[in-house]
Amino acid sequence: MLTPKQNMLEVIRGGNPDRFVNQYEAVQLLFHPFMFASPLLQPGQENVKNAWGVTNTFPKGVPGAFPIHTPDKIVVQDIENWRDYVHAPLSEIYTGSVGYGKGAV
Repeated sequence: MLTPKQNMLEVIRGGNPDRFVNQYEAVQLLFHPFMFASPLLQPGQENVKNAWGVTNTFPKGVPGAFPIHTPDKIVVQDIENWRDYVHAPLSEIYTGSVGYGKGAV
């Protein structure tokens, strides 16, 4: 039996799925717990720092949000020592999600 992801890929590619696809089955694949810790910006929100420390802005009149790259807002100041600057968000946001959290590979 195929996993929901494999089954959906078989449908998309015109392959041989092993069951009918529930149109909402793949939606679970789209949501990641990180999205709840760093929600998408709305037009007009500017200089919002997400859980990874990246500052994003979404000015009115532009098609989407984008990261700010001014020297004071760059997360990784020295690429050779990136581990000193990059810190993953708290693992609590991943708890309870399939495939994430303690013991996940």
